[in-house]
Amino acid sequence: MKTLLLSLIMSTLVMSQTTVARMYFKDFMGHVHKTPSTDSSSLTAVQCAFKVKILKSKDSIDPMWTYVKVGEDIGFIETSRLTSNRPNCFQGKYQEYYNSLNLDLTDLYYLGKINEQFVSKESKSR
Repeated sequence: MKTLLLSLIMSTLVMSQTTVARMYFKDFMGHVHKTPSTDSSSLTAVQCAFKVKILKSKDSIDPMWTYVKVGEDIGFIETSRLTSNRPNCFQGKYQEYYNSLNLDLTDLYYLGKINEQFVSKESKSR
């Protein structure tokens, strides 16, 4: 009975999320984060041209981050990684090659981390 009540409460909370827009993820790979930080845990991996729902947030969020829903996961994506127009992605341009890579979820996770932590950031070395 407690499980059923908890499930009902959680589904009501998730359903109360208001979608304010839909955008596309524009980088090769990335993540939806639990909190607005690239160091926070990843809820799911996303790839270029993946459509995300932009949610209205009750809390004040850093403008560098956007509150989103991807599938059943609700979290944060860096705002600079989103675009309103469908991007022309590597995965689309070279679809046969990309498909032949046979990437699994673990591969997508690590490619997203590499892209977020190293490829998209400026070097701090001198």
